[in-house]
Amino acid sequence: MRTFRYFLSASTIIMMMVAGCSSNESENRTTEHSQEEAVETHKNVSTDLNDGIEKVLTALEELQQSTINKKNIQSSGENLDEYWDVIEKQVEKQYPKDYVDIEKSLYPLLYEAKKEQQDISKIQQLIKETKNKITTFQHKIATS
Repeated sequence: MRTFRYFLSASTIIMMMVAGCSSNESENRTTEHSQEEAVETHKNVSTDLNDGIEKVLTALEELQQSTINKKNIQSSGENLDEYWDVIEKQVEKQYPKDYVDIEKSLYPLLYEAKKEQQDISKIQQLIKETKNKITTFQHKIATS
């Protein structure tokens, strides 16, 4: 009878050890899968952000063209504002320093573009500053 108890106890301990080892492997697989998903999500977010930045740069070009012939400045400014709104929260959350830097020239640009009587030279200067900042930001996220 004692032998049976020892055998039963030893079998139980061995089964618990094997179960513990296999659950560790399962956790490792789950961790690896989670890491792969995180990398894939980061790639998608970067792609979306990069696409948004391209749209903002395109809108800046359109606004710059509008200042040359002084037509559609307000609507070009509104387009720029809309494209920025799409990526603004993401930039603010993930890159707060860059966000603050970009906004220092972008918001005055949007304000000036939406006015009835715009200061064209001021708009052109703000476009140049904003474009430089956004291009620098785009290069930064492309290399990270």
